[in-house]
Amino acid sequence: MNPKGAASQNFQLPKRVRLNNLFDRLFKQKELLTLDGILDSVRKRSELTDWGDPGFLEALQAQVHSYNTETDATPFSHGAFKRSCVSKIMLRCQLVDWWKRHPEILEQPVQRPIFVTGMPRTGTTFLHRLLSQDPNNRPLLYWEQQWPTPPPQPETYQTDERIKWAKRSRDGLFTLAPELEAIHPMEAQGPEECNGLFDPEFANMATAGLNHMPSFVEWILKRDMTQTYKFYRGELQLLNWKMPPKRWCLKSPSHLYFLDALLAVFPDASIIWNHRPPEKTLASGSSLVYIYRKISTGRAFQGIGREMADGLLRSVERAMETRKTANPQRFFDMSYRKLVEDPIGMVHSIYEHFGYNYSPEFEAAMHRWIKANRQHKHGVHRYHLKDFGLSREWIDNRFSNYLSTYASWL
Repeated sequence: MNPKGAASQNFQLPKRVRLNNLFDRLFKQKELLTLDGILDSVRKRSELTDWGDPGFLEALQAQVHSYNTETDATPFSHGAFKRSCVSKIMLRCQLVDWWKRHPEILEQPVQRPIFVTGMPRTGTTFLHRLLSQDPNNRPLLYWEQQWPTPPPQPETYQTDERIKWAKRSRDGLFTLAPELEAIHPMEAQGPEECNGLFDPEFANMATAGLNHMPSFVEWILKRDMTQTYKFYRGELQLLNWKMPPKRWCLKSPSHLYFLDALLAVFPDASIIWNHRPPEKTLASGSSLVYIYRKISTGRAFQGIGREMADGLLRSVERAMETRKTANPQRFFDMSYRKLVEDPIGMVHSIYEHFGYNYSPEFEAAMHRWIKANRQHKHGVHRYHLKDFGLSREWIDNRFSNYLSTYASWL
């Protein structure tokens, strides 16, 4: 890692966090996490202990084992990880309780949802927030992703107390790493990735972005994710239960890994796959993961570039394999370059392809949003391949099949 490379590779954690980590590393023994210990904490903290299908325990065990043996988390992050595991199970119990008491929730329709996906840093966030300007689309908001229960109500949707909690959560993250706001700005009431909905199943690939957990990645990639997507669908149904019916508009790079399961659970889904040359996505994505790893470990990790390349190559290869037998009408391929050059025109093309109603109201809303959210509004994200030991030649060789298949969009 070149310490004089991109600006994002130079940031320091707040002094109080660094001092706390140093003290704990010197004088405290880090406790290994155990499945029984996490479940005991749930039982002590929660009145609800029915977590439904116990299949998630295998995923939790794989995650805990990987975390214990492969990460080098600071004491600060170690404690946060354990609390996070407990909170995810408590949330799972709450979801199961709502579904048991109100079985009609799982009968709510989820019709023709939109999924925006693609490798990280391919314009998926920009496109998702643009599509969210359609009054007929329902994005998952940051505060809903963090706390989906109890189900939101129309009369308090703009004033829900969880919005304040989400603001504090966001501010805390940006305090640890202010550079993140330039890379991925977040608003409590703004559209956000749906990764968090996989947390109660302990099947969120983003967890391995925060921490070096290669064995967990291997485990989850061998898993049939159909049940996880059914659980995910149930969360959408709960969030939509008391709200006016709209079309869900969702986004996550992780969907690329699991398009087979996604289509099995959402057979009428509209999937937008954003494409950008891999050397661009890898440099930018590695920089983002570097920052998260610096928060969790307090130090740099030399192999981020190769790790990112291996993971993203597998995501596109798995997605390409699924598309060989999937209905091509379920997909729209998006060129990053064309999206940047003509965002309104590309959205119009998406709606024509899928047969959605494109209204003047929607177009006007997109123009207003673009004007208010110019690129680099929160600062410039700087990154270079050389900072992560990568070269374009090496990347092009690894991604040759993807590059030749999607040359028209790259």
